[in-house]
Amino acid sequence: MSPEAAARIAALVTGEVIPAAEALPHVDAPPLAPDGPPEAEDAPAAADAAAPARRRRGRPRKARGGADGEGGEGEEKRPPRVRSTSAETVGGVLDGVEFWHSTDNEPYATVEIDGHHEHLSVLGKSFELFLAERIYDVAGSAPTTNALRDVQRLCCIHSKKGPEHEVFRRVARAGGCIYVDLCDRTWQAIEITKDRWAVIPSAAHPVKFLRSRGMQALPEPELSDRGIEELREFVNADGPDDFTLVVSWLLAAFGGLSAFPIAVLSGEAGSGKSRLAEKMRALTDPHIAPMRSPPRDLRDLFAGASNQFITCIDNISRMETDLSDSLCRMASGSAEATRALNTNAEEVYLTGARPIILTGIGDHWGQQSDLATRSLAIKLAAIPETERRTDVDLDAAFAAARPRIIGALCDAVSSGLRREGTVRLERLPRLADFARWVTACEPGLGWEEGTLAAALEAGRHESSATAFDADEVAKAIHAFILDDHPVAGWEGTAGRLLTALNARVSEEVRRLRSWPGNPTAMGTRIERVAGLLRWKGFAVIRRRGAERTIAIKPPPTK
Repeated sequence: MSPEAAARIAALVTGEVIPAAEALPHVDAPPLAPDGPPEAEDAPAAADAAAPARRRRGRPRKARGGADGEGGEGEEKRPPRVRSTSAETVGGVLDGVEFWHSTDNEPYATVEIDGHHEHLSVLGKSFELFLAERIYDVAGSAPTTNALRDVQRLCCIHSKKGPEHEVFRRVARAGGCIYVDLCDRTWQAIEITKDRWAVIPSAAHPVKFLRSRGMQALPEPELSDRGIEELREFVNADGPDDFTLVVSWLLAAFGGLSAFPIAVLSGEAGSGKSRLAEKMRALTDPHIAPMRSPPRDLRDLFAGASNQFITCIDNISRMETDLSDSLCRMASGSAEATRALNTNAEEVYLTGARPIILTGIGDHWGQQSDLATRSLAIKLAAIPETERRTDVDLDAAFAAARPRIIGALCDAVSSGLRREGTVRLERLPRLADFARWVTACEPGLGWEEGTLAAALEAGRHESSATAFDADEVAKAIHAFILDDHPVAGWEGTAGRLLTALNARVSEEVRRLRSWPGNPTAMGTRIERVAGLLRWKGFAVIRRRGAERTIAIKPPPTK
């Protein structure tokens, strides 16, 4: 064995990185015994003595090839492993990597891969694979797990010391423009300005887009002669207002708003609710699993929303209060928190608003008035058998039209950016920013101004009527006031109101989970149904003092 080869072996055993140019060659020497190297190359007795030990310990090692590169049948050639990382190696690995952290102090890195930039979580699998490949390129050897973790920890330190940036998924507003991540292999994005839209490379825009497994690519948009009307053949709307609300939700998703409406698709079985939800998502945030079942608990809802831009829940049969409240917080951009797995106190957070789609037969979410006032109630018509199309034909037609429909949406978004600062609405609904945004987009769609406002007003009445009919407490208060106190109204504590209502409703209603079981619960339910009662013309006033009371006055007689 030459002195140079022995030195390289010693360096590898002690953990020193072996540069690629000095990678360990095959040495013309017998294999090492488990207890260490033989004292001399011509010591067959030592090798023979080691053989039984090897057999006792398991399968004998395969011999290495000779110095000329030739070896016996079945021989393996294993490259050396990087067991630690020197400063020189780390410098080569991290050369050109931009480290930064998010507003919630999570570590990230921007790396250049195949001529484009990618933004990766330093703690994620994609960055770990990037590091392993870089270490191999620089050191000529695959890193051990410990060496890789050491470099990852060092990267976390660099990220914490780096600049702070806001992170986005799929859609972002920055510098007066809107950017939509195409999620293609080269990380291109659509840049929409007040005057135009175009597809630009990753290095040409300032947004730090994140991606997660399952996100799929949007096609590059194309100019359309028919505009948004090309979408109409894929929307089985019950009326013109329903189609308007579908387009409005799509524009909200592309608008980078601080709060989003919740699209609620309802209709009888076979009306195409799930298929429409899939197409709405394919136009904005395509995903390998576009539809999700109702979550088993809030942690499942949180986990899904944390890794995608749009949350789409299919076939809802029951809307619990906790789920309704969480969906409202997600749509409005309120931060959600839950305990991190395998920890006692550490929390993870969901920040930023999310567009949401819900589908179901009937109006199972109707009893949640807060959800109803944030929703776009989109009714789908039954499809006659003579007008049904096969999924294959429908998917092929939609795939051909999708680039042009996205182009029409981009035209409308550009119009919205030009006009949103000048739009004034006489009446602002609860979703005020959304209403103003889509009104600003209307000329880009070829719509008359006020089209959305009319559809929202009709939808608001529909949603409120549905919510009222599904809320037993609201209906009971309505009947109690009109029957027993039609002129002056009623005032008293929540406990006395609950007693009065319990005397009027059936035992079946009192056993419902949604029915309040005590005065405290009754006070909470009053807060939830107050909006529905006001929609019916009632006045609901809460008085505070020595005794907290509730005053409910009927609508004035005509």
